[in-house]
Amino acid sequence: MSETDAESFSSVTAAKATGAAILHELLLDHETLEHFILFSSGAGAWGSGNQCAYSAANAYLDALATHRQTHGLPGASIAWGPWAGKGMSAGDAAHGYLEKRGILPMEPRMALAAFHRARAQRPNSNLIIADIDWERFVPAFTARRHSPLIEDIPEVRQAAQELEAAASTAKTTTAQPIATSLRERLARLTSSKQNQVLLGLIRTGICTVLGLRNPEGIEDQRAFRDLGFDSLTSAQFSKELAKETGLPLPPSLVFDYPTPQECAAHLRTQLVDLDDEEDAALSNALPQVAHRRTVEDEPIAIIGMACRFPGGVRSADDLWELLASGKDAIGVFPTDRGWDLDTLYDPDPDHPGTCYTRNGGFLYGAGHFDAEFFGISPREALAMDPQQRLLLETAWETIEHAGINPHTLHGTPTGVFAGINAQDHAAHIRQSRDVETIEGYALTGSSGSVASGRVAYTLGLEGPAVSV
Repeated sequence: MSETDAESFSSVTAAKATGAAILHELLLDHETLEHFILFSSGAGAWGSGNQCAYSAANAYLDALATHRQTHGLPGASIAWGPWAGKGMSAGDAAHGYLEKRGILPMEPRMALAAFHRARAQRPNSNLIIADIDWERFVPAFTARRHSPLIEDIPEVRQAAQELEAAASTAKTTTAQPIATSLRERLARLTSSKQNQVLLGLIRTGICTVLGLRNPEGIEDQRAFRDLGFDSLTSAQFSKELAKETGLPLPPSLVFDYPTPQECAAHLRTQLVDLDDEEDAALSNALPQVAHRRTVEDEPIAIIGMACRFPGGVRSADDLWELLASGKDAIGVFPTDRGWDLDTLYDPDPDHPGTCYTRNGGFLYGAGHFDAEFFGISPREALAMDPQQRLLLETAWETIEHAGINPHTLHGTPTGVFAGINAQDHAAHIRQSRDVETIEGYALTGSSGSVASGRVAYTLGLEGPAVSV
């Protein structure tokens, strides 16, 4: 999770990973060693959104056991599910959280019996010992995609078949009258009213699943992911919405249609018989791109502009004012870059590692980037080339300057073409005092090819994205 800082992550992972690594190194030359057993956790196998460091540490144990096995050394990793009684996940809240996801607490005697049986049958293997309710676990774990981890387990295949059969039954029996009733209600309404009714159903479903209290406070264009949805809650939401609409909805609904507005539009296509006129009405109910006239003899037209230049220039108007007034855009070195200004200047131009001037052309606000506005974590923003940050800001301002709401371009075939200067930001990242915190974002933060794609991703553009 982005809220876990490097210090906390290191502290949590060290408890397991560091100790295991030390034991591995100390016992490498012990030829008489018969067993090397690591106690891992199911969190490393199926993940845990609230315990990212703990999950990573246990995944490391699994990988270390595999490493030993491939080098002919004894090694096994047992990934445990939660234990009943006074285990690590003891407590009503922890057990309730896991049980909702189909991961049940194990009785200690049964767990130990399973351990001894597994060790006797497969002494050098990576195993998971857990009590799983597959009917609950499968829909949540496979909401986004099929999972090779579990798809060959007979109980999983059976649970999947039962879910498919239940969905088919619901579609042909109880679901149909509900859908018919809702269709009749929607048929008497205008397109905008239809959209409001469906959005109301969606907001209510969101509140039911996430435990929220104010349906009206949920924004139509806010992504389900930002509201707090995960695989389990997405499956629950689809089931809740299926009961209200009578439609057979997939567990991946919130990933296929990532905002309430897009979800409502999809439901309307399933519930309303759209002719050409109604199809146009649906388009009007969805975010629209401002109409732009195409002129054959004008293949390229500049309709919006934004810029950043030295001299405090933050807009096209500022640039014109600077040029018209003849002001000097050169200024002193900025004080917010972490530079040692006392040793940076030397009047001798041949002195190594210094500048023989105290002035230059600088963008003084280059470090003032609103990462949260663009949905970027603080650590990722720290690793981003300033060119990428400035490109995001100016792209947004360009669209606004053209009189277009940037949100309305989402899902449109709009292209991004960006000219990028030579890249040396990767070297700066390696020299940064925060390198351990941000190195996971170093590749995307310093790659020029990412710049145009980052703009397209942030704005939801589906046209070409090219960096030159």
